[in-house]
Amino acid sequence: MHYSTLGVGVYGITGYAGTELMRLISTHPGFELVFAQSSSAYGSKVGDMFPLLPRGGDVKVSREPEVENADIVFLSLPTGGSMQVVPSLLRKGIRVVDLGADYRLSPASLFESVYGIKHMDGENLELSTYGVTEIGRGRIGESALVANPGCYPTAALIALFPVVDLIGGGVIIDAKSGTSGSGREPTQFNNHSEIGQNVRPYNPDRHRHKREITSLLSQRGLDASAVTFVPHLVPLVRGIEESIYLPGTDSAAVLERLTSFYSGSKFVHVVKEASINMVLGTNNCVLQVEATGNGTVIFAYIDNLLKGASGQAVQNANVMMGLPEESGLLLAGSGVGR
Repeated sequence: MHYSTLGVGVYGITGYAGTELMRLISTHPGFELVFAQSSSAYGSKVGDMFPLLPRGGDVKVSREPEVENADIVFLSLPTGGSMQVVPSLLRKGIRVVDLGADYRLSPASLFESVYGIKHMDGENLELSTYGVTEIGRGRIGESALVANPGCYPTAALIALFPVVDLIGGGVIIDAKSGTSGSGREPTQFNNHSEIGQNVRPYNPDRHRHKREITSLLSQRGLDASAVTFVPHLVPLVRGIEESIYLPGTDSAAVLERLTSFYSGSKFVHVVKEASINMVLGTNNCVLQVEATGNGTVIFAYIDNLLKGASGQAVQNANVMMGLPEESGLLLAGSGVGR
């Protein structure tokens, strides 16, 4: 299928999410890369950094790009960076998908309490749309600015949003992520010698992504204090698994609700047996539902760099620009076996 080509720009191409964006854009049937921005790699060409991309290698990397030929722009910048460029982009009529945290939490006081920096664009923060595609397609399609969710919230919200009214008690989210989730910058925490044969919880029930999860679920009537969220770093490069415990729920009702809600979804699949290998290299989320002695556990799996970041960003951009949601994203899994 052929579409009218849209001009696409990317701020922040050197991180893991930016790298995945360049890969997806280079094979997207409706996107043409018109600029690439980096503060550390400017002056080179995209092809110098990514020599095997099928398209876009001749684009010169800029520190301050000329954005006028872009119809939509992806931002993959450190926290605080997006709010510096979003107002100008929106004034030019350019639509924006922000992969960072700057527009995920509103009001500004909530963002500031979680991230510890002042928000400089409260007006657009209030107008932004939180972009779990399967949950907010209608608003996303009408929005000029979409805040792409964090990786942990993506898996948790896909699993929990349809069943909030079935939850009778607390929610425990036991989450595990590969080391790419902590970014490209090396630290002692993600150093291979530290995590290679190890599993480590971090920021238990204090992780910044918890506020994303509870902010959306509280709009559906779930008390934020009912949610316990404990992330772990595990010795994988990429992939997220979340075991989500729902005491006091009917597992058959949970399974029926999730199956019905996602029956027409291109990327969310309710299966009998799920694993990280099923989603690696894809924009898919797979869910498995099991009964426990006193309720239900939902197992949710995504690739943190795709459905948890760049893949969902492209999915949101497709919806914003009126393209088929699956454009450029029908990727077979890279995992071997199940």
